[in-house]
Amino acid sequence: MLQDVLKKALSNADVDYMDARWEKISHSKVLFSGRDLKEISQSTMIGGHIRALCDGATGCNSWSDMDNLGHALGIAVLSAKSSAKRKKDKVILAPVPVVTDNVKVNPEIDPRSISLEEKKDLLKEYLDIAINVPKIQTVNMLYEEHASEKLFINTEGTCINQEQLFCAIYGRIIARDNGIIQSAAIHLGASDNYGKLKNRHSDIEKKLKVALELLTAKPVEPGIYTVILDPGISGVFTHEAFGHLSEADSIVNNQSIRQEMRMGRRMGPEILNISDEGNFPGACGHYVYDDEGVASRKNLLIKDGVLVGRLHSRASASVFNEPVTGNARALDYNFTPIVRMSNIFVERGSSTLEEMISSIDKGIYLIGHRGGQTIGDMFTFGAQYGYLIEKGKLEGMVRDLNITGNLFVTLQNIVAIGSDFAMDESGGCGKGSVGPMQMIWASGHGGPHLMVKDVVIGGM
Repeated sequence: MLQDVLKKALSNADVDYMDARWEKISHSKVLFSGRDLKEISQSTMIGGHIRALCDGATGCNSWSDMDNLGHALGIAVLSAKSSAKRKKDKVILAPVPVVTDNVKVNPEIDPRSISLEEKKDLLKEYLDIAINVPKIQTVNMLYEEHASEKLFINTEGTCINQEQLFCAIYGRIIARDNGIIQSAAIHLGASDNYGKLKNRHSDIEKKLKVALELLTAKPVEPGIYTVILDPGISGVFTHEAFGHLSEADSIVNNQSIRQEMRMGRRMGPEILNISDEGNFPGACGHYVYDDEGVASRKNLLIKDGVLVGRLHSRASASVFNEPVTGNARALDYNFTPIVRMSNIFVERGSSTLEEMISSIDKGIYLIGHRGGQTIGDMFTFGAQYGYLIEKGKLEGMVRDLNITGNLFVTLQNIVAIGSDFAMDESGGCGKGSVGPMQMIWASGHGGPHLMVKDVVIGGM
């Protein structure tokens, strides 16, 4: 049995600590560019990753053939012992419970039970809604599915078998008229349930309407506005501007940001609460255990406007002398785990969207996110489109919206939080600040509507 082989190998290793992950990862993809079927494929990759800890230093290695387990283990140990001779800051793993568990997914409709042909037909149904409409230049549609079976074992006695599953449809409707090109992005599903992808024709029709209306929308007039962020944009803002600074390994060697992100600091108004929750069934970033065998949980990061938590691996928790949070994750067996958000969001508030709109004399209601990035405490991201707010009423559509600002200033400028809540149907996150770039799919964001004053809006 595989886990017995791994247990025996680890028990014989001359180390202070060792863990091993063995993974089978299946990927399905269907891609349309216009009416052209560009790709329909299924692939599987199998392999493992070993981490060794010796005298306060770590060594890692990946392998793809169980016959090479001994060799891979030896390289990891040798690397750790070699690093220990010159490493000044010793790695210490914070203690965690020993766990034995077997986690199975149980979606309403399992995408693995649906043929690729049926998935292709569903994409084509959605494609046909928009492809022949006047002024539509083209429509791109992508179905993606990831299914993984993971075995995690360590020398402390933890042994976890875990399934993870994800399926989503992404697309873009591109409209053109009189030299103007505009588009509307499509994000559907982003969960383990194929049922969330079916019967979404009305959502495609709404996106088609947006793409066409953007052709006659006015470019935004750059300026400083009071804005309302829809749940998708509020989620991207929370993820990009705040979430990455909450990942402890990203700031451990940055004393300036560590000072800015000190516990007990007031980050925003008393109505502001931000959480990251891994064990969130139905959300994009749902998982039960991270890649260190630590149970995921809900981590409160900001409570009543005050910074009260951050996200950790076992090693970073030891450095900060803070609780382990279950956020150490790797893209696949080729990578060692780093600290990653799971599902990050602002908690519900008490305001309705109507109350927010009616309270604004001049502002913009921003809808749909379009990318985002951060540099330290500065952020920038785009909105797909928006509506001007004048004297408490929604007016004309505007486009070419780009939002920039400073995290700490913007959080303080939140003036209302919606009583609604929605997780965005997109997700995914890239991180390369602490090693090779890892673009994981299991990272979600969302939240309620947010009303923020003094936001800098520019054209794109």
